Amino acid sequence: MKNNLYKVLLALIIFGLTACQAAPAGPTEIPAVEFFKNQPGNWISVRPPAGWVAKQAVSDITPSVIVTDDWEGYHKTNPKAVGIIIVILADKGSAKDVLQIAVKRFEGLLNRPTSKVILEQAGDQSYASVEYDGKSAEKDNVSAHYFFAVISTAVRSVLVFSSVETLEQDHVRPAFQSTTKAITLH
Repeated sequence: MKNNLYKVLLALIIFGLTACQAAPAGPTEIPAVEFFKNQPGNWISVRPPAGWVAKQAVSDITPSVIVTDDWEGYHKTNPKAVGIIIVILADKGSAKDVLQIAVKRFEGLLNRPTSKVILEQAGDQSYASVEYDGKSAEKDNVSAHYFFAVISTAVRSVLVFSSVETLEQDHVRPAFQSTTKAITLH
């Protein structure tokens, strides 16, 4: 009997030690990608969603970054490739004010807002976001859904936006929201 008690006690101790061991590490976090680090006032970093990439857009006009689930497809106009565009703005003001300015630039494509403006604060960055229904800029007679967000600090702002066919909006929304929250203005 005493021998069985020791066996049970030993089993409980081993079980307890096993339970106290650290849990296996989860998926490694995707590192942030930095852009425009050598351009004072333009340095940003972004952590794309898992399986997505963030790359600098080729443009001499405005510094911008594209976050996409299919880099090659995005450039070859694959209709299934999603692109989230980050543009550094010269506009100044609160995130809400700059968002209103940015949305006005798209007014020929937009029909109506489908959400209220959402305002948030994280550290020294303020966020304003809204969604709109509208028409596609790339295809005639195709409905589109637009996502807009502005991230602002006391000295600068960036616009984050994407447009997708209306049926794809629920698929893209989580990636858009996580990308927006994973942008840091340095």
